Amino acid sequence: MTLGVAVILLGGGYLYWTKNERAEKAANAPKAVMEEVKGSKGTHPLAKQIEVTGVRLRMPKPGQAEVQMVVVNHSAAEIAGLTMDVVLGAKGTNKEVAVFSVKVKQLSPFGSAEVSSKAKSELSAIDIPDWQFLEPKVVIQPNEP
Repeated sequence: MTLGVAVILLGGGYLYWTKNERAEKAANAPKAVMEEVKGSKGTHPLAKQIEVTGVRLRMPKPGQAEVQMVVVNHSAAEIAGLTMDVVLGAKGTNKEVAVFSVKVKQLSPFGSAEVSSKAKSELSAIDIPDWQFLEPKVVIQPNEP
């Protein structure tokens, strides 16, 4: 019985100590700088027809995120060369998880395309919300001549 209590106390102490070590390393680590979204004054005519969904987020390195998502075209128009900025936030908060740009080569009418992008994030892998708590906000960039 005594041995069991000792193991539990030592294990709890070890977990507490490693948690503090991770917190100190995270406090001393350089912070990633978020990219800024280049929003235009007017909204793009297709803004209501484009949806970003199925977001998957991986953190291979601290401060760097790999984002996979599906872009859906809800219009009857074929879209080519669509560039958009995406702010990935936590649902119900103003907390930004990642900010990145995405370019979709072609979207057929009522079609979808799977795209991926690299992003910078100030959050650690532990602090990222689950996929069901991520909310993408899209700003479509105008086509440049």
